[in-house]
Amino acid sequence: MKKLMLIYPPSSPVLREDRCPVPGGNVVMSPPLPPTDLMYMAAIGEEAGWECRIRDYSAENGGLDDLKRNVEHFEPDLLVVHTTTPTLAQDIQACEAVRKVLPELTIAAKGTHFLRFDREVLEGCSALDMVIRGEPEMTIRDLLTGAALGSIAGITWRNEGEIMRNPDRPFHASLDDFPFPARHLVNHGLYRRPDTGRPISVVKVSRGCPYHCFFCLATPVSGGTVRFRRPDRIVEELRVCVRDYGIHDFILWSDVFNSNKSWVLDLCSAIRDSELEIRWSANIRADLMDLDMGQAMRGAGCELVSIGIESGNQDMLDRMGKKTSLDLLRRGVEASRLAGLKTLGYYMFGLPWETETTLDETLRFAMKLDTDYASFFVATPLPGTRFFDYAVHEGLIPVDALEENGRFQNAYYGAPVDSGELDARFITDFRGRAMRAYVLRPSYLARKLGRIRSWNEFVNHVRVGLCLLRKPEQGPKE
Repeated sequence: MKKLMLIYPPSSPVLREDRCPVPGGNVVMSPPLPPTDLMYMAAIGEEAGWECRIRDYSAENGGLDDLKRNVEHFEPDLLVVHTTTPTLAQDIQACEAVRKVLPELTIAAKGTHFLRFDREVLEGCSALDMVIRGEPEMTIRDLLTGAALGSIAGITWRNEGEIMRNPDRPFHASLDDFPFPARHLVNHGLYRRPDTGRPISVVKVSRGCPYHCFFCLATPVSGGTVRFRRPDRIVEELRVCVRDYGIHDFILWSDVFNSNKSWVLDLCSAIRDSELEIRWSANIRADLMDLDMGQAMRGAGCELVSIGIESGNQDMLDRMGKKTSLDLLRRGVEASRLAGLKTLGYYMFGLPWETETTLDETLRFAMKLDTDYASFFVATPLPGTRFFDYAVHEGLIPVDALEENGRFQNAYYGAPVDSGELDARFITDFRGRAMRAYVLRPSYLARKLGRIRSWNEFVNHVRVGLCLLRKPEQGPKE
């Protein structure tokens, strides 16, 4: 039996999610999440008759020595390494360390970085045999079932010293063709809600986003057409999680959960009919939210919705391609609140057209919306986004600086480029000031303290609060 090992390599903590690889540290709103993408590939591997192992070295606090020992013991035939742009240098170091242990091992890497820099990474890292571009499931199936490398769409690979780039792989039309993720291969005790200590898992319910915002990887990663899973399949996966693993808390993962109201209502009805006792959150667009939908979600166990608000300036929203308005954002937040859902607002500072005025307008808008939680980020031109192409074209970032990778190691918390009027340091400092101004309001603190229901939750709020009192470059990121 051949062996497949899939890893999140040792690195600084980061949410290894293709759409948004945010550095870890915010234990209140961004708990560590299980490697669902690796579990999908492992499930396909087991269907193909391979013995599979998954290791998440970041969650396990494992180092390179642990990785080398595990590889030497398991002796896989194929190692798949999930990479992110912020951790690329560390991820390559892991590949090089493994190569010294098993020189004949085939090492593949996946990640959004390769949407733009596949050939360049292979040229610079002799330890890598191939990279997987785009959606990985069907590519892995082809690899594990013995298809000729030259025929496999979506890979860039070495062929007798020459780097070959095969055609892109189309997005797979039916997500229900994929087996359920191989959850039996991970330690669910590593992934817990910080407020309750209960294990949490991710169930991916749809893929695709038609909006293609200037700064976002969702459309390049998942396509511009939303592909929905059938509600009965989603419920069955939830049932397996409850029955076999004792998991009752979930993120129903999607690029835009509420892009189709009838599908949302059907899914919520199916969850209610299942009588599963679950709690979940989802990512929504405010302009597609109404009270009926919010109430259906709340009745099916939804506790929180996260909303990409981004800016409090209409011109900024238009330029970034949000295709919404400040008024619609207000209405969506209010509908969610009236439905009994907690709200998490996401805001972004530092796009090329940002000024001190637009920064102030965004902070004031955030204060007025007064969502239950808020996360303030700095705009980061990750490869694959329209922002990256713009930044290169306008000379905001040299392409060769990407090889150093230093400017992306603090993605979303430290500005990697200047905006048109503001330098990167000012944007980074403003982001820290905005976060502190938002969460240290007496009314906000009183509301948060009044909702704390466990000692763990209290400790985590205090920890984040102490981080917020430090300067942005010091200590763990809030």
